[in-house]
Amino acid sequence: MKSLRTLLASIITILLTFLVGCGGNSPTPQVKAAIKIAFTSAPPASISEAARQSLSATVNNDTGAAGVDWTVTCGSADCGGFTSTATSSGTATTYTAPATIPTGGSVNVKATAKADASKNVSATIQITKSQFSDGTYVFSLAGQDQSSFFVYYVAGAFTVSNGVITAGEQDWIDYNAGNFTDQIASGTVTPTADGNLQIVLNTGNLNIGVAGVETINAAVVSGARGLINQFDGSATSSGTLDLQTTTQASLGGYAFFVSGSDVNGFPAA
Repeated sequence: MKSLRTLLASIITILLTFLVGCGGNSPTPQVKAAIKIAFTSAPPASISEAARQSLSATVNNDTGAAGVDWTVTCGSADCGGFTSTATSSGTATTYTAPATIPTGGSVNVKATAKADASKNVSATIQITKSQFSDGTYVFSLAGQDQSSFFVYYVAGAFTVSNGVITAGEQDWIDYNAGNFTDQIASGTVTPTADGNLQIVLNTGNLNIGVAGVETINAAVVSGARGLINQFDGSATSSGTLDLQTTTQASLGGYAFFVSGSDVNGFPAA
């Protein structure tokens, strides 16, 4: 009887040893890494009305490559928008600020991981007034047209109100195309991503610009002055843009200088 108990004890010991050994070889459960998201091209602290800004965010541990959702909120109906509200991880989208400062003066931009909506990153952007003042501006351009490579000159004035050109007029002189005096029926002044301004003048005259539309880029010197270049494929030119402070000529003596070309196209000054 004792031998039987000894034999049973030995068998139990062997079985326990086997079971313990098997348990030690069982695989360790794998814990899935948590989704993380961060800005790789962060929103700026502030941008001006209607300005554009490139933004991007990277999602880590996104094994399904679901990407990023972009949203913006503010205290007004117009909070601006994105060129794409859904991007791949690390891929940029362009945010365009609202045309006017929203209630509260700021917007909140949020990037959310598609794979886990509880993971997001956000930033507050102050929307500031465009540095270009409302008012009437006088401008002049001198350069070369693209159709015949003759010199041409433009001088005029236009009125800006809340980024919209409401009225204006200009004189255009081109040795090849002729001379034109036109009303500026409409247009816009829009901040660009590089901090300059894009000015679009609609004259309605199909003989000038691109189907009557002139596109000008302005490097802003101050709220009252800019250095301008024409960027519309019809011509290359440069000049100045200044806020008009009066329409009355001052009394007194004047000194003046002009340059251009004679009727044969030769330089004259």
